[in-house]
Amino acid sequence: MEHRLVQKMKERGKHFYKVATLFDKKNCRWDLGLFHLEQSLQLLTKSKLLERVGDFPKTHNPKEPMQLLIKVVPTCKRLVDSNWSCIDVLEDSYIASRYLGADYGEREFNECENFVRKMWKVVWNERVLKS
Repeated sequence: MEHRLVQKMKERGKHFYKVATLFDKKNCRWDLGLFHLEQSLQLLTKSKLLERVGDFPKTHNPKEPMQLLIKVVPTCKRLVDSNWSCIDVLEDSYIASRYLGADYGEREFNECENFVRKMWKVVWNERVLKS
């Protein structure tokens, strides 16, 4: 049985993904959509680390937990390595979309959405949106 906090983090991560893809995308809010995708990625990464290692880095930077995740879930290494540009955009969006009025476009959003969706599949073997 999964630890309750792991389950709660996963549920919140999926919720952030759904907000990004069902609301932000529909309303062309690329900045907030990227912020929500970043939160989804953080929660999926940290929930898996909590499940496997018993803890996770208390940081807002997605790169440190991502490096640890690669060691815990080696099957995600190729996906992560080929998407560092998305991770950079998501990291930037954490601050910039809320405070700096950053301007992101549909292309960045779609690339990051695709990456985060694939990460959910590889790391948790789950689809974040059920058809």
